[in-house]
Amino acid sequence: MKKTKLAKLFYVIPAFPLIVVLYAIYSPGLNGVFLLDDVGNLWPMDELSEGGSIADWIAFVFGGIGSLGRPLSLLTFAIQYESWPHVASFKMVNYVLHIINFLLVSFLLFNTVRVIKPQFVSGGSRIFFVVSLGLAFLWATAPIHTTTVQYVIQRMTLLAAFWMLLGLNVWVVFLSRIESSKSPDWSLFCAVTLVLFCTAAGVLSKENAIILPLLCVLYLLIYPQRLPIETGKKSLMFSLLLSPVICLLFVMLMDFESTSYPSLAFEILTPMRDC
Repeated sequence: MKKTKLAKLFYVIPAFPLIVVLYAIYSPGLNGVFLLDDVGNLWPMDELSEGGSIADWIAFVFGGIGSLGRPLSLLTFAIQYESWPHVASFKMVNYVLHIINFLLVSFLLFNTVRVIKPQFVSGGSRIFFVVSLGLAFLWATAPIHTTTVQYVIQRMTLLAAFWMLLGLNVWVVFLSRIESSKSPDWSLFCAVTLVLFCTAAGVLSKENAIILPLLCVLYLLIYPQRLPIETGKKSLMFSLLLSPVICLLFVMLMDFESTSYPSLAFEILTPMRDC
């Protein structure tokens, strides 16, 4: 029992110093200010911080940013109405989300290797877990993330990334256990359902999370085993999984309006026409 607890503790301890360093890298931004789109999108928080009514809350959360409004992201801002307009509190949430995403990336790398089972990691799962943390840390500290983490309004991107990474981790974990499952059909259905939930939550945070189902299907290209499920049921499940992407493509082709972005003069078929 003690060995089991120590083994589990091994997977937890290495993450702590990296989390501290990651926070130290971004924490100077706490002394910053709201930038560019921050104020333009969050100015209705003035009314909420002054004791806004239910109508004010609804107007803010469902007021609409982007094509689907991103109400889940706006709700997280509304919950912090008492902190407005103190930027540090809002940035702290961004840092926490980025740290969580760092951990999800490390778990995704580790679980992916457990599913693929390459020869170079045979018998060395603990070592590769540390390597996964290191690779995820390099990803989390890449300069490309600076604006996403330090711009308050980019919480939307961090939330979308969170739901996408969570969905991918769920998908990989189910794939790793589907072979030993007594009911692989039910396991695949649960995986598809959870991925669709993460997709919905991600899209309500920011629209680019719509590609999560597609990433899950593409993930099967590196999956070494065939799913032990009848072809008909498998096709039905994958059709259900890809339904959000198919619906989005249909809406874009049937009802795309460039007037949604008045500063950008383009049409949905412009790239194909130019080719």
